[in-house]
Amino acid sequence: MKRYQEKHVKIWEEGTWVVCPECHNSAVITPGGHLVHCCHCGYEKKSENQLSFTAVIKLNCPNCGATIHNEQHGIKNKMDKVFFKCPNCSFSSSTKPHYKETYNLINPNEDGLRRDCIFGLPYFFQENVRENLFWVKNTLHMKLIEDYVSSELRERKGMSLVAKLPSFIKSKKNRDMILKIIHKWKNLINENHLS
Repeated sequence: MKRYQEKHVKIWEEGTWVVCPECHNSAVITPGGHLVHCCHCGYEKKSENQLSFTAVIKLNCPNCGATIHNEQHGIKNKMDKVFFKCPNCSFSSSTKPHYKETYNLINPNEDGLRRDCIFGLPYFFQENVRENLFWVKNTLHMKLIEDYVSSELRERKGMSLVAKLPSFIKSKKNRDMILKIIHKWKNLINENHLS
């Protein structure tokens, strides 16, 4: 009887496999999410391209003392001064703003596909299993799920990655289908020398 014992792994320490927007082969997003790179066609994009700033102004009007709070979103380049107008007395001036970094985050479940939230690229490993989307981020995630699903005795302690798996993955009736999909993905990796 195959036994699964909890392993404390960090799947985000390995990059996320996504579909390259240029050649539609596999590309990898670095663990920190700073860069996506395709070794097939050379496509590369940095997350700084997705970065924008929010200029925040919080002060009291120098003319009437009213509180002024203003935010300007979607700024690509930081400015030394930002203009403001008091909503109370219409006094206008400029001041140095405080900046917050923001990424133009993308819905990770758009179009029925799982996507990374920074670049918006669909995960490379995903497939439907009985009307449920089964996906894995990378080969480490794939191995963890394979070990868990193929085990007949599943031991775990507390909240962990496998505790948060959807019930369709844990279900015995889907075991063969999940393992078949994982086997197909592993063959794809081996055939294309992707690892």
